[in-house]
Amino acid sequence: MGILNQPTLPNIPGVNDFKGAGFHTSRWPADDSAINGKRVGIIGTGATAIQTIQEIKKTVGSLTVFQRTPNWTAPLRNTKITPEEMEDIRKNYPSIFKNCLESYSGFIHKADKRSVFEVTPEEREARWEQLYSQAGFSKWIANFYDINTDRAANELFSQFIANKIRERVNDPAVAEKLIPKNHGFGTRRVPLEGGYYEAYNQPNVKLVDINENPIERIHEKGIKTKDEDFEFDVIIYATGFDAVTGSFANVDIRGIDGKKLTDEWADGIQTFLGLTNHGFPNMFSECLNTWIHRSTSDLLILCQ
Repeated sequence: MGILNQPTLPNIPGVNDFKGAGFHTSRWPADDSAINGKRVGIIGTGATAIQTIQEIKKTVGSLTVFQRTPNWTAPLRNTKITPEEMEDIRKNYPSIFKNCLESYSGFIHKADKRSVFEVTPEEREARWEQLYSQAGFSKWIANFYDINTDRAANELFSQFIANKIRERVNDPAVAEKLIPKNHGFGTRRVPLEGGYYEAYNQPNVKLVDINENPIERIHEKGIKTKDEDFEFDVIIYATGFDAVTGSFANVDIRGIDGKKLTDEWADGIQTFLGLTNHGFPNMFSECLNTWIHRSTSDLLILCQ
């Protein structure tokens, strides 16, 4: 019943007609060889697709990426941690936890208290190069504070990241398609990557912008767009989830007199303490009746 448990497939005609292997990223086959050497199409370029593309590019025969909206991303720079580094991290747990508690984001990084406009362009560029070279979320969270509050400041950093994309993607036309135009860096969740943009430099990887060349339908052999007809062995749907309530809606939960929970929530979710609904089976309703006047913390402890 997790908030990201019920996958959604795209609202495209023929989505169930494909005769090859078709699956949502959350329903990945147990045997990865299902995609090895195969003609693969993937719909989506959000967080999950970015993670998926940078890995499957290594083993697929060919890969066609269908993109509606590009996403801002930046290098994660994951590396293996040596035993010596791990020991050093353990020694610094107190300071690490302190930094997390003092950070607005809950991460070890703290925002730069300076404005983008308080430094020279050269100092600003040097700071961004430093952040870009670091691991983790520092390039977002440890940045000048006003990239998250000032549109002009955010535009400057967005252009910095856009230029990094242009440097990493060989084909200028493809690079421009991968640069978001409708939102600034960090104004939506920023998934991080390791080699995502380099995928588009491979001769066996193709980007299809469905704003220019929309998908018309999925058929038994692949995907038909306005301008092309693609045949695939595998179609991967990186198309997100019916978040939060999707898992509940997927179960036919009924209460007194057969009332459906989906009908109860038709105008919005209403619960008691985020845990129970009046007139529906609530697992520990007797406990609630007994301890209704106790604090929430007492209630949770007593009902476990």
